[in-house]
Amino acid sequence: MDFRQGEIVIVPFPFSDGQLSKSRPAVVISGERVNNTRDIILAQISSTSRSDEFSFFIDENRITVSLRKMSQVRVHKIFAMEKMLVKKKISQLTDLAKNELLVKVKSLFEK
Repeated sequence: MDFRQGEIVIVPFPFSDGQLSKSRPAVVISGERVNNTRDIILAQISSTSRSDEFSFFIDENRITVSLRKMSQVRVHKIFAMEKMLVKKKISQLTDLAKNELLVKVKSLFEK
């Protein structure tokens, strides 16, 4: 399966015991160079509402297909995953939202 930056996907997140996992949404933040490898880089999406510097809110104007619940990307919760573990694609950020998200992610690496 091919992936593009800004796609929202469903992936397995392990519980703390490492034995079981639950399917959760995440957004692809890696670019084409990484996406052409076996892995992709993702940021977690949560429906738990938080108002902090690490939240990027997703509403129906920022994505192509609405999510079940109001959600936000947790921009500091970044991880790499093998593409074969992704269960399915469910939506896509608009170009404007994708660019805004990437600015927020890049700001994590500044002072």
